[in-house]
Amino acid sequence: MRPDEVAERAMRALRASDPREAKAELEELIAQNPEKIDLRHSLAIVLLKMGEAKAAHIISTDAIRLCFEKRDDTAATMLSPLYLVAAEALEELYLPLEAEKNYLSILEQEPEHPYARQRYSYLLLANGRIKEAQSQLETYLEYGLDEPDAIKAHEQLMETIKLYQSQDIHPKEFLHAHREAYVEAFDKIASKFERQGWSFETPIGRAAADGSDELLVPKGAPLYATARADAYNPENGQQARIGEGQHGGPYYVALADFEILSQMPFVDNWPGKAFSVYVSSMCAWNHLAIHIKMVNPNELQHLDAYIGDWYQAGFYGEFGDRQRTGMFHEIYNMEQIDEQTMMFYVDLGRARLEAITDFLNRLENLHNQYPIDSLLFGRGLL
Repeated sequence: MRPDEVAERAMRALRASDPREAKAELEELIAQNPEKIDLRHSLAIVLLKMGEAKAAHIISTDAIRLCFEKRDDTAATMLSPLYLVAAEALEELYLPLEAEKNYLSILEQEPEHPYARQRYSYLLLANGRIKEAQSQLETYLEYGLDEPDAIKAHEQLMETIKLYQSQDIHPKEFLHAHREAYVEAFDKIASKFERQGWSFETPIGRAAADGSDELLVPKGAPLYATARADAYNPENGQQARIGEGQHGGPYYVALADFEILSQMPFVDNWPGKAFSVYVSSMCAWNHLAIHIKMVNPNELQHLDAYIGDWYQAGFYGEFGDRQRTGMFHEIYNMEQIDEQTMMFYVDLGRARLEAITDFLNRLENLHNQYPIDSLLFGRGLL
């Protein structure tokens, strides 16, 4: 196959509306042209778009190995793009230290590389390393090699971070803002649809064989993972979520004067706790990611009972009005990242903010026996 024909097919694959078709086409091209590193880079990009970060990391890492084996001009040109894809895949896999190595590999050879410097500073912000991120952003601005609009946006980001630091804002204000905005939106919708016969925060269940109500637990989930429907129409059994977008997704908001920090994870430390606690600027109350890292490997199993007791307390209204509102709605996507780290999501419904401090208090009791390294509320990287 002629080189120009290979390039044309690869470009068509990248422009395909169906990523599965693009993946199949690129895999076929790689099988026919195993020496072409750029095809592997294109495939890694497609895999990232498909949410297959692990596969993207494998492909990009293998292509980086080939670059070092070939050591020609093409290989040298492809190294930085491959390191970028590998770093993005590792961030998706919640492995920030590994991602950092890839960014540094680029910057050691190309210190003026604007996109690598940008992405590295974002990783540091998401990892709660604000001063290091500021240093990287300052270097990026000193080089000034990006598009004017991009440089202006990052100048604004720097000024916003400085303003945040000067006002000594406690990071739990991010949680408070997300909770208040979500509850206000929920109440507004509930007041409208209650008049049409809808009910809210209704347990999801079915009739058991003995005629009693039985709460449903998703297959493979822990027994405490019972759930409530945000909204429920008893006439036809329809359930609906309340949140951003058509399908009730995460409800993200910004603190006043800090709108730019709502566009990326900006993670700050919650001082005065027995272990390191962090809060992200992106901590949707109805889709709250909670990451927990233990000090010692293979001790994650001790978390389960504490998470379950806390969730069930919230599910039955301990942080709200037991008769009407303020119950937890759902706990889901529980995932072990490595031997020390796990994460999950929880929909806190209209529960009060004290649900967060209660969870921390419970974990401090666990910490006395099985030490916890750190915890993060919201989008970010531990």
